[in-house]
Amino acid sequence: MLKVLAGVAVLAAVVLFVKVLGGGGGQELAPPFGGGTHPSPTVSPTPTSTRTPGISAVGRDVFSIPPALGPTPSGSPSPTGTGSPSPSPTPTSTPSHTTIDGHSVSLLDVFVRHGTEMVQVEVDGVVYTKAEVESFDGGFRVTSISGTCATFTHSGTSFSLCEHPQK
Repeated sequence: MLKVLAGVAVLAAVVLFVKVLGGGGGQELAPPFGGGTHPSPTVSPTPTSTRTPGISAVGRDVFSIPPALGPTPSGSPSPTGTGSPSPSPTPTSTPSHTTIDGHSVSLLDVFVRHGTEMVQVEVDGVVYTKAEVESFDGGFRVTSISGTCATFTHSGTSFSLCEHPQK
């Protein structure tokens, strides 16, 4: 009984291999056993479509990152879809870091999230992501964002930082 089951399993494996994995329908590579003189018939495979319709990517680059998986605030700015970039100011000596009232302040990034200009600013080692007019770290406030620069206030002192100062 065990031999019969083993034989059936081997036969099923051979059929599976030939039909599913090896059945490409190509040309015969060697003549049949016995070296017969009968020519083998030429078989042309008929093209058939085995593809099933999948997800369509019409209207978007299939190699780009999907919008839902786009860059995080620390990534690069996402396109706003206006078709023309807004001009950035050209700072001549605006730093990306300063010290205000003993606090170390660095502008890390300026970007657009859901159509709103945002900044990522670090104060004494803590990173904040804020829009215009938002306050953070007990007294700092973003007063304006323009291009790659932002203006802040702290205790009545106004100062500007740029993402990449020109040298």
